Amino acid sequence: MYEEITPQSSKEAEIQRHNVHLRSLKFVDPYSLAFTPVPDGNETCRIHALRCGMLDLPAKQIIKGALDGAILPVASYAFLVEKLSPEDGSVIKRIVFDLGLRKVR
Repeated sequence: MYEEITPQSSKEAEIQRHNVHLRSLKFVDPYSLAFTPVPDGNETCRIHALRCGMLDLPAKQIIKGALDGAILPVASYAFLVEKLSPEDGSVIKRIVFDLGLRKVR
């Protein structure tokens, strides 16, 4: 099914080792997190996820124990929240939450 690729240079071999290392890291299962139910009421809103761009960041800045030189593509998101009128569903207020990226020191 998959074909073994022989690296052409030491840099390509290094990148291949980094990719294998990154695939071996463990991530948090979102279903294992605590759930907080939404309170009762007639207030409604619409939430839109906005993908603002992609950045290539060094993996060491994101994942503890990542190998030197490994690069990860990271999406930058913002969320548009529209509060809706309970009477007619029209938009009363719009708020944008920009998740941005933390400045690395």
